[in-house]
Amino acid sequence: MADCDVFWRSPLIILSNTFHHYPMNSSISSIFADFFKDEILRGKAEKLMDKLQEGSICLPLTVQEYQKLLDSPFVGVGNVKKPFIVEKGNLYLQRYYEYETQIIGRIKALVEQKNEAFANALLQKMDLVKQLFVSDASEVDWQLVAAVSAVINNFSIISGGPGTGKTTTVSKIIVLLNSINPELKVALAAPTGKAAMRMKESIANSVANMAIDLSLKEKLSAIVPLTIHRLLGYVKDSPYFRHNATNPLDYDLLIIDEASMIDVPQMAKLLDATRDSSKLILLGDKNQLASVEAGSVFSDLCETVQIANTFSSDFIHFFNKIVSVFNTQLNQTQQTNEKHFLNTSIVELQRSRRFDATKGIGLFSKYVIEGNSEQLQHWQGGKVAEQEGVDICNGLPQVKDEIKEYRHYILEPDIKKALSLTQKLRLLCATKEGEFGLYQCNKYAEMVLKEAGVLQPKPGFYENQLIMVSANDYTLNLFNGDVGIVRRDANTQTLYAYFEDANAENGLKFVPTIYLKNFETAFAMTIHKSQGSEFDTVIVVLPQRENLVLTRELLYTAVTRAKKKVKLIANKTVLNHTVKGQVQRSSGITKRIVEWL
Repeated sequence: MADCDVFWRSPLIILSNTFHHYPMNSSISSIFADFFKDEILRGKAEKLMDKLQEGSICLPLTVQEYQKLLDSPFVGVGNVKKPFIVEKGNLYLQRYYEYETQIIGRIKALVEQKNEAFANALLQKMDLVKQLFVSDASEVDWQLVAAVSAVINNFSIISGGPGTGKTTTVSKIIVLLNSINPELKVALAAPTGKAAMRMKESIANSVANMAIDLSLKEKLSAIVPLTIHRLLGYVKDSPYFRHNATNPLDYDLLIIDEASMIDVPQMAKLLDATRDSSKLILLGDKNQLASVEAGSVFSDLCETVQIANTFSSDFIHFFNKIVSVFNTQLNQTQQTNEKHFLNTSIVELQRSRRFDATKGIGLFSKYVIEGNSEQLQHWQGGKVAEQEGVDICNGLPQVKDEIKEYRHYILEPDIKKALSLTQKLRLLCATKEGEFGLYQCNKYAEMVLKEAGVLQPKPGFYENQLIMVSANDYTLNLFNGDVGIVRRDANTQTLYAYFEDANAENGLKFVPTIYLKNFETAFAMTIHKSQGSEFDTVIVVLPQRENLVLTRELLYTAVTRAKKKVKLIANKTVLNHTVKGQVQRSSGITKRIVEWL
């Protein structure tokens, strides 16, 4: 085993164990792969590294490749200390195999912690259930199904598109659980500060309309939303967190929004820090873009259920007891024969209160996610499209009037109101570089606003600039994705960047711009960065040529950021290419859960 000892001491293996914290490029991948003399392993190692850069966490193998790799001293099966692992037809770097195994194992441990006391207590809360949920006898209330699943299970997933009521549902779940345990400790978190803030606001709005005690409303309003990094306890210059298996989070209920944005390492660490006795609810949209880094954990977990909203006979029997106060019950069409441990933990909310599925943004996004490019061509007409809330045009000059709408926040003297007005509009770009990329769109927006006489852009920071933080800064308590505006202090002439802060007395946080190290102008932002945000109007800008980054998930994510209106800049060829493209990420999570023995 001398060769293996040398291998484990190699700097390249140290790199393979840590590279997920740093960007990898093809030259490093090639160097890493060339370390091996075995031609088969060398070739597969290089392809695996390429896959990791593309967002996959493993490389699918043929049966023949699988058998040949087993002969290598560097390849193991299962939980062994080898640089590479093969499992169920996939090749992994050991670290990513361990992450995936940890995710599956921790979810299974949570699911197995079924507490009959919660089920029995829920049966005693029939009056509250009836108060919280208004049942329509013509259809199943999937929000109620999701709530029952979350109360009786320690791990649950609630998936749904915009306006389907994910945060409304968790608001009701909190009320139900608090009625069972008045000392309930709740944490709200999301991958970005903006998404966490928006979840808190949505929950506050939902709770405000509920007929519950004022003291409970105040308790829920006092919950401080966190990024997942802050929730876990970020340790400076370290890939580790303060909270882990030996120092778990002290919460009874953890609610994580925008879970589709969570990558594999972060999900593994979140689950590692969650007590078996705690309840963990993941909220998200399985059709949205996956995380920027490796993995598509949320959609992989959702895919373990072959037919949405089907459950075990035991769950259906219990649920029908709960809805005896209503007229609608689950029936045999909702029963599944699947035996894996997630078969009662995943609920998909299907009715959007925001979009009409038969027209406008609702219908457009439906065609996008279905890959129905033929139907989307009906939006190439103009007048009909504008009436339906989606307009397709060919160039930036056609959206000048919309861009001028930024003047409302610029001319608003009240900074808090101005920040709110920035949510009226955003340009969303598929790429950063090139024609119609992020940088060009920001420059174009600055030019339009300068011509309108409301902005004087210049290099660096300037008055009324819309900016976005591009990297976490724990010293300033600013996080990647935070959006602010720059204003000049009338007395000192110092430029300050102002951000929303729900925990500040006046709702604002301000920082001298001289202290900001990582920022970018944000009249336009990438579609990836827009996740967790909502705007009245979005201008979606696709490049004029086909690009590998263009997928239906990317376009769906962009379009569904809009609440009222979408302007899509795209030519026919690129639109067709985008809708036909799909995110392809390799993972073993779905198969390993379904085939768990």
